[in-house]
Amino acid sequence: MANYTVAQLRAVGISPAGMDRAGGPGTVVLEYEFDGAKRSTAAADTVDLFEIPAYAGFIVDAATVSTVRPGTATVTVAVTIGAAAAAGTAVTGLTAWAGDAAAGTKLVKLATAANTVISTTTSNFLKLQFGTVGAGTGRYRVRIFGTLLEAASAAS
Repeated sequence: MANYTVAQLRAVGISPAGMDRAGGPGTVVLEYEFDGAKRSTAAADTVDLFEIPAYAGFIVDAATVSTVRPGTATVTVAVTIGAAAAAGTAVTGLTAWAGDAAAGTKLVKLATAANTVISTTTSNFLKLQFGTVGAGTGRYRVRIFGTLLEAASAAS
């Protein structure tokens, strides 16, 4: 299992996540597009979507995954939360998206548990994880809806 960082993804031409508004606490929509034709993946690989800085938090409410180009047959994707270079914990309700769905398919799911992270002394990441096979040439647009919590000066 490999974890691809934002820097590694930029190196192959995949842009980092975007936000619907400039930083600051409050409700946000994070958007990310992953292109398997630019970064090969294998089963259980993860890619970092968005960094949650130290002493900040994020509550995931829901997500959508749109298939721009179908991936390998039987590929599934999930949204996870975790530290750098780790697979992370799957956000309950945001797993088992069919990555081999027809182009144009948009799937929407609500997060039901394991959907909150408070970073203490190091950053955490919202990630996209591939299931039992890699993405192949699949291309996916991921939107995560949630609340960015204000960064504190220290953990309490």
